[in-house]
Amino acid sequence: MYSSVFLDSNTILSVYSGDGMHISHDGGRSWECLFRPSGFPPATKGFSLSSLEFLDSQIGWASGSCLISTTDGGQTWTNVKLPEWVDNIKVKFFDRDTGYAAGRGGNCERGSSGCTWLSVFKTSDGGKTWSKSFRYEGIDTPWDIVVVDKNVAMVTAGGGWLHRTTNGGRSWKTVLDDGYGRCMSLSRASDGRFWLFGKNSIRVSDDLGKTWVEAPNIDSNILNHEWWSAAFTDTGTGVAVSEDASIVITRDNGRSWKLVPSNLHVNGKIRVPNNPFDEALRGITLSGNKGIILGSQGDYLITIQE
Repeated sequence: MYSSVFLDSNTILSVYSGDGMHISHDGGRSWECLFRPSGFPPATKGFSLSSLEFLDSQIGWASGSCLISTTDGGQTWTNVKLPEWVDNIKVKFFDRDTGYAAGRGGNCERGSSGCTWLSVFKTSDGGKTWSKSFRYEGIDTPWDIVVVDKNVAMVTAGGGWLHRTTNGGRSWKTVLDDGYGRCMSLSRASDGRFWLFGKNSIRVSDDLGKTWVEAPNIDSNILNHEWWSAAFTDTGTGVAVSEDASIVITRDNGRSWKLVPSNLHVNGKIRVPNNPFDEALRGITLSGNKGIILGSQGDYLITIQE
């Protein structure tokens, strides 16, 4: 499973590597295939999907090597045209009008180290039209996008860069570069603080991403992991997952974190042929006390106990 979203408490939409798009109407117990790779809807023109973004139960976008949109909860899709071709597309909307899309562009026929780049586009009319907002050569694949309001947005890319705009995408400033390390997941807690999870690092920002500091009161047994993804609920609960199948939870918007024992390790050791990990956790989606963890070997439905 590449990506999943809760459309409501029981309806889950997911996209899979090599297995198309599926929907569940019973909280993940059973699934219906909406389309398979060989039968992609015409909107995708045969390209692959790896990410989902929904504003509500009906309006959303799926992206990867293309960008498509739906207004009926994923039953039908329409192709969305960007100003130039990019792949590895990520998209995030602030409201029904304002949103950003980021992707990897390139022309490697030049044979230079700058033959790929990160491109960011903005829409102000709900995705009907898009304009170029930002381009940065030397880094390419976008990791995450957060749209704070109609003026402030952030994009992480290339595993270590964080770019930020404060004027609605007219100009961008590099806040963190590759000297920081891998910036894997960017998320916002319900108290307004932003959290940046990466390799052996957890950072927090109290000023909408302008400055970042190492999160206080984090034990080394929590810090020393490669954290791939984190998500928060509007009640202060947050969950982060790592490359070595570790899971941490907070119930106070990140002021304290606790490692959660899981059944994903084998006798306390991580074993997979040709892979140092028994299970590598790469994504987390939360909705109330329910969640989906995306792993390299399987996908897991979780319930957060009160």
